[in-house]
Amino acid sequence: MAEQTYFWQEKMANGQIKLGLNQAAREELGQVKYAELPQVDQELAVGDTLLAVEAQKMVQDLPTPIAGRIVATHEALTTTPELLDTNDDQENWIAIVAQD
Repeated sequence: MAEQTYFWQEKMANGQIKLGLNQAAREELGQVKYAELPQVDQELAVGDTLLAVEAQKMVQDLPTPIAGRIVATHEALTTTPELLDTNDDQENWIAIVAQD
């Protein structure tokens, strides 16, 4: 997936951006077995690791497509990483980023 992002983006009413795993990434990775989330208040530059995953087809650090500060993470992914395998954006989101 050269030059392609692994994430969908949703601009929220407050201007923050919610990021989640997109269909192309799910197909490339296969079933996710482990997910390591960024830390709340962590500052990320474009290309920094947003999500580290261990999946059926590969172990990969996935780079963030946007810069900003992590304001929330989907903590359920640490114990239930298979939520990333679903098409439901309410379940497969990873983090919310503020671009202050």
